[in-house]
Amino acid sequence: IIANYRENGLDCTMERHLDLQVNFQFAQVEEQTIRNMVRDLAKENVQAISTFCTNLHAAQLAEELEEETGIPLYDTISTVMWASLRLAGVDTRALKSWGSLFQEVD
Repeated sequence: IIANYRENGLDCTMERHLDLQVNFQFAQVEEQTIRNMVRDLAKENVQAISTFCTNLHAAQLAEELEEETGIPLYDTISTVMWASLRLAGVDTRALKSWGSLFQEVD
């Protein structure tokens, strides 16, 4: 994942992972575990944080963690939803709990 980000011009200097490989295991990760991992990364002076894995329940934590850390949190599910809604011409500001990305206007 880090190599893919780099190939697309994003400098990923920090990462945390759970060493899980079975897709369903990501659905069993507790929200507090995700919070702790994001908080840990936020201490490292990063510009943005991405939560990345199928079945990881992190999108709904974006607003809370962005307010706490001051760092944008981009969940892979929410970013796809945001892009899809924008392509469809939908105003995304109603989805407040999914983070600052949804509050951007043209």
